[in-house]
Amino acid sequence: GWDGHVILTSGASEAIALAVRGRRVLAGATEHDAVWRAAPDAGVLAADGDNSLLREHHADAFKPSLDWRKCKFIWLGTTRPLRAFTFVFKNTQWGLFQVPAYPFEKPGSKAEAVSTWIVEAREEVWRNAGLDKLDEAQSVAFLEKLFADDLGGHRLLPNKSVWRTFPTVRCEHWHHQNMVLLGDAVHTAHFSIGSGTKLAMEDAMALVDAF
Repeated sequence: GWDGHVILTSGASEAIALAVRGRRVLAGATEHDAVWRAAPDAGVLAADGDNSLLREHHADAFKPSLDWRKCKFIWLGTTRPLRAFTFVFKNTQWGLFQVPAYPFEKPGSKAEAVSTWIVEAREEVWRNAGLDKLDEAQSVAFLEKLFADDLGGHRLLPNKSVWRTFPTVRCEHWHHQNMVLLGDAVHTAHFSIGSGTKLAMEDAMALVDAF
């Protein structure tokens, strides 16, 4: 059993620490860090995303499978305030674009971007629109024009935003020795149903309830 300590791997959100209430949480660590070696009996929670280094290092134990899907997406911020999760569907001459968007700053926040705005399209639609040939700034300009009515005069804001392909991650085993995978590290879910951090928090709470 664990000695009451929990190590969060580097990249894990502080929010996960709140979910494992009642246990001493050590700073983010990797297997090469002193904090890891200093607590060999601690439980290790790996919430380091869909590219989890710990999962890949112990792939023989976790037995992950990755299924790369057929859509392209780009993760952006927007200055448009949103009150709740919002879906936008846009039929165009190239095909269908869809947006799951949600607020991440409280009303009245001084932050420039107050909501997340994710644009997704099938790869053939993305190519038909010529987005495969555009850089970040050009993509943002294209999408601001495309969703002008929905943005209501607000802007889209990039943050090292690139077009990516979504991987479906599944693992045959969720734990190995004293290590447990959480969130996107063990099971991705489409961003239209929530963020990986939220899902990792739910995993962490379920893990606490299991003890």
